[in-house]
Amino acid sequence: MRALALLLLLPSIALAQPIPPLAVDPAEAAAQEAHRVNESLCARAASLETTDAASELGQVVQVWSDVSATWDKTGKTFLLYWRGVLGQCIGQDDRAYVDLLGFTRDQSNEALFSALMDDARRRLRVLRLQGVGSAVGRVLRPRRAGPPLLQVGVGGSYQLALDPPAPFHYGTIGIDVSVRIVGPLRVMAFARPSISGVNLTVEGSLPLEERRSRSVIVPFGVGPHLRLGSPQKVSPSVAVLGHFAVNSDVDGVRFLPGVALHAGIDLPFGQTPIALRPFVEIGNLARLFVLRGGATVVVSI
Repeated sequence: MRALALLLLLPSIALAQPIPPLAVDPAEAAAQEAHRVNESLCARAASLETTDAASELGQVVQVWSDVSATWDKTGKTFLLYWRGVLGQCIGQDDRAYVDLLGFTRDQSNEALFSALMDDARRRLRVLRLQGVGSAVGRVLRPRRAGPPLLQVGVGGSYQLALDPPAPFHYGTIGIDVSVRIVGPLRVMAFARPSISGVNLTVEGSLPLEERRSRSVIVPFGVGPHLRLGSPQKVSPSVAVLGHFAVNSDVDGVRFLPGVALHAGIDLPFGQTPIALRPFVEIGNLARLFVLRGGATVVVSI
């Protein structure tokens, strides 16, 4: 009987347990609040007395600020629409134009938010008729949504080229160009002009003659490149590169083919399109084992 009583109590015990709240996406929550404020306050504020209108618009400004902060954190481009709508509500037409334009330029919104896209284009037409947009692009440029089309990086690195058992040490200038193909998939081309430290060789018969020289090696190549994340977020960078080098030393000129794995991470400077990319590369050039470590300053366009 006791066992039967316990079985009968189980459903009530389960129902008594607190149900954990569902996780709320902060971008969606910000958009819902922007929609609520736009519907309840923006249209009404124009018809109110000055003091009441100031109070209402003060609430809109707070939500506008919250939407902007959430956009900075999440990069969800539908927030550009809501920031633009609220910007119009509080008289920030220039900023509203930039945000609405940035929203419409993200083609993924066409399928996901077709109604918002139509409304954004209508608002842009109205703003243009009001004279907004002719000069604003020179002052406030819309931040590119999604992965950048082009990235250019310049920097330096240390390079170890190991030709067993002899190691060769190089200082290297790095030049990277990465072009977006689709999504996070890109193509990277790079060059690594390198010059070695002083090499000491002994030649001839007695008395021996010492000879000092430097080796110049110029690796360059191309390959698939993956970069995850938006320009203003910390983003990993991985590439598999087929590369080729021309090596000039005391023995003449040699041609060295090989493969290298590139791994780095982009550390953005705030909301600018500039990032610092520390990286390592490991691979081979013919029989040489090659290891590079350094950093480049990357500009996203």
